[in-house]
Amino acid sequence: MSSRLAVIAVIAALSLVACGTTPPTTAPTSATPAPSPSKQPASAAPSASPNAALPIDEAAYLVGDTFSLPVGDAGTDWAAPSPAPRMPNGQAAARVAFLPADCSTGDFRIDADAPPPDDWEATLRRDAAEHTYTFGSWPGTQLPECADGHGWTYLDVAYRPIQPTGPIHLTATVTNLIDAPTAIEVVPVFTSADAAQPALASDGFVSLTEMAGPETPRGAKPQHLFSTEFGRMTLPDGSTPTTWGYELTGCGGPVDEPVVAVTAQVGDADPVEVGECSDGSFSTSHMALPIPADGTHLDVFLAGGTTKSQVRISEFQWRGDRP
Repeated sequence: MSSRLAVIAVIAALSLVACGTTPPTTAPTSATPAPSPSKQPASAAPSASPNAALPIDEAAYLVGDTFSLPVGDAGTDWAAPSPAPRMPNGQAAARVAFLPADCSTGDFRIDADAPPPDDWEATLRRDAAEHTYTFGSWPGTQLPECADGHGWTYLDVAYRPIQPTGPIHLTATVTNLIDAPTAIEVVPVFTSADAAQPALASDGFVSLTEMAGPETPRGAKPQHLFSTEFGRMTLPDGSTPTTWGYELTGCGGPVDEPVVAVTAQVGDADPVEVGECSDGSFSTSHMALPIPADGTHLDVFLAGGTTKSQVRISEFQWRGDRP
C-alpha cells in the first residue's frame, strides 16, 4: 500500500515513527492511518462456519490430509510432508495451521507447541525501551477451536513455519463434558505466505510521547493529532483486504491520569471511536471499518490525558472475522 502521508499535525510531543508497507515477516516502514464507520466489538465468537477448514479455494492455501487427534491424552506429533506441498499458485508451502475438520461433534480447542517468535509481531513492541507502554493484545491470532458448533476460519488462526522445525506436537482439550468426543478430526492448512498472519498487514504507527516539564491536563476537547490519505495494501497471501482499522497498540502514563480518547474521521463522515486508555489499561482499543477509496482523507484526534500521557496508534488491514 502506498502511504501518502498528508500533513502530520504534531501536538504535544508527537513522534511519528516511520513504518512501511511490508508483509508481516518484516518490520513496518512508513506511517499510515485509516476509513468509514462500524466499531469492532471487544470480543467475538468464532465464525459461523460449521466446518472451519473447508472449503478453501485460494491460490496461496492448500488443505492437507485430515488426521485424528485423541482427546485428553499426551497428544500427537505431526510431521510436515516432504517435499513441502505446492500451493495452487505454484509456490511451496512455507507455513501451516491446524483447524477442526468439523465443529458439530463438541466444544474443544487444539493446542500446539509454542511457535518460534514472529519478527513482524515483535515490531509491534519494538519501541518498548523508549516508552513505558502497556501493549494491547490485538491483533493476536485465535486458537483453533469449536464452540456451539462454530469455529474460527483459516484466515483467523496462526500459521507456523514447517521447515526446519521438525514435528509439531498437538493436543486437544474438550470444553464440554457431555457427549465429549474421544478424538477429533484435524485438517492441516498450508500457505505459501511466510507470515504468521497471512491475511493481515500493518502499515505503520504513530507514538505520542510525554512532554518535558510539569504535568498539565490536555483537556476534553479533541485535538488534531495527524492527517493522511488512505491507501489499500496487498496482504501477505497476495489478497486484497476487506476491513481496516486503527488500534491502540500502546498505552502509558502516570497513575490515575485522565482517560485518553482517540477518534478517527474518514472523509466527511462523523468521527468514530478508535479506543480509550488510562493507567496503562484499555477500556476499548480498536475499530473496524470497510475499506474506503484510495486517497480518502483521514484525520485522527486525541482528547483527555495529560502532557505525560503516552499512546501508540497503529493501522491494520485484514480479511476474516477477527474479534
